[in-house]
Amino acid sequence: MLVVNKASPYRTLSDLFDAARRRPGELNIASLGPATAQHVAVEKLKSIAGIDMTFLPYPGNMQAVTSLLGAHVTSVLANFGEVAEQLDAGTLRALATASRARIEWLPDVPTIAEQGFPDYEQTVWIGVVAPAGTPQEIIAKLSSWFVEALEAPDVKPKLRALGLETVGQCGAAFAAHIRRQFDDYARQLHEANIKSE
Repeated sequence: MLVVNKASPYRTLSDLFDAARRRPGELNIASLGPATAQHVAVEKLKSIAGIDMTFLPYPGNMQAVTSLLGAHVTSVLANFGEVAEQLDAGTLRALATASRARIEWLPDVPTIAEQGFPDYEQTVWIGVVAPAGTPQEIIAKLSSWFVEALEAPDVKPKLRALGLETVGQCGAAFAAHIRRQFDDYARQLHEANIKSE
């Protein structure tokens, strides 16, 4: 989610980007960083939008959100679960979601893709892997257990409360996803000249 303080003059993504174009380098986006998925997401957004906003790295997104609540930063890119409480309380305003589809709990918040940047999608995912050489029958059994657990009636609501959606992608499909993500992040890190510290 790209969010701003409730007192911010920016009510839409266009408002924020227009201001950034008028005042290059003056506005900022805080997030977890440097050299994190969120940092890559910020640099990708700056690039496709053609804006010059300063990236402010924080050791954790909660610290970035605290700075936003105190009006010390312009905006924050954070995971939904990290800002959900403040969005519910009305202390933060969501300008956009970085996922391909709108978030079920915030149907009125458009995606970045819907707001003029159709190729933009940046999500954070969690997966489970096994050591190379693990027998296929063990992989199949583990996959089955994990998918069953993710779909359990008492687990799904708890994951949703954290802002997590289940996918349950396994085997070759998950391996292909990891490879695509690796290639995409490597390209974005190179293009944005992001170095680990």
